[in-house]
Amino acid sequence: MLLLLSDPGLNGAQITNLASVDNQDKTAKNTLRLLAEAQLDPRDVLNWNIVPWATANADAEIDAGAISLRGLLKLLPELRVVVPMGTRARPGWGRIRAHYPHLRTHDTAHPAQRGGRVRELDIVRALRSARVDAGLSSNPT
Repeated sequence: MLLLLSDPGLNGAQITNLASVDNQDKTAKNTLRLLAEAQLDPRDVLNWNIVPWATANADAEIDAGAISLRGLLKLLPELRVVVPMGTRARPGWGRIRAHYPHLRTHDTAHPAQRGGRVRELDIVRALRSARVDAGLSSNPT
């Protein structure tokens, strides 16, 4: 399962050079907690940013990021599910989605966005559905 996020955060991936739930930023901490609520093992998902490099204007780089994502997908022949998370990931995935009709998509909110418990419940629902489509067993916490 691929969790498709936005761009490297200042306190996370820009420091570690890795999109990871082990980073020390809000996105990583929330993602780890939401994966647990969805009974997903973090080792069963790959985090990736639609714009995987640091930039001052991620919105302007979505097209280039989508091209980069196509390169990544060539390396993931067993991938079954993509979860675009947020307002940059969704259009980025949308630009290339037609090339991957075999991949199931579960759109949801970005885990660092504000929106309270309602948004978090939507994310957990999407992750649980994605877990089923990916054929992953639940990981009770």
